[in-house]
Amino acid sequence: MTISLSGGRQIRLVPTTGTTAEGLRLFGFVASLAVRAAARRQTLVEETLSDPLTGLLNRRGWRDYIQRLPATGGLILFFDVNGLKAVNETLGYEEGDRVLRRLGGILRQSFRAQDGVCRWGGDEFIVYLSGSTEGTARLRIKKINDRLRLEAGVEVAYGSAARLAGDDQAVQATRAAQRRMLAQKQRRLGRPVRRSRVCFG
Repeated sequence: MTISLSGGRQIRLVPTTGTTAEGLRLFGFVASLAVRAAARRQTLVEETLSDPLTGLLNRRGWRDYIQRLPATGGLILFFDVNGLKAVNETLGYEEGDRVLRRLGGILRQSFRAQDGVCRWGGDEFIVYLSGSTEGTARLRIKKINDRLRLEAGVEVAYGSAARLAGDDQAVQATRAAQRRMLAQKQRRLGRPVRRSRVCFG
């Protein structure tokens, strides 16, 4: 039996030849403990990197995802929910949470398994698209907004920016995408919009 450990390490549990029945029972007990411990470790890792409301990556998970990306370019999309404040104020925060969970589900369904999808915080979300173009991204976002309006009564503003290789480039692209999202939101509202801090630390 092979048990996976943190850091990608593995150990193999093998009963020796001539092991007694009592020894086999002890081996089985130790092996089951190791399996449960490994499963618990994996659960804790996933909880550390995931947003509890939506199940998407959180900021820490996003940073980990970005650091493991290959040295190729891609597209970063920064989303903000239009109308969530009104939902919270008129229908309550439970309904607002339902909207966020619905958006999380739609984003997960709208992008590929290898694309990073993150709840940045509050009503802000980030997606990383590898090998994609602005035109493709616009089509996907249109479909996302069509579903959101139908299923949750809200829509998203977004901004996009190309990400080149390197962590610094990812931070810069995320900030640029956020600025473009805010510009779109300000044009819609006709007033300045407060920006959250983009920090990967």
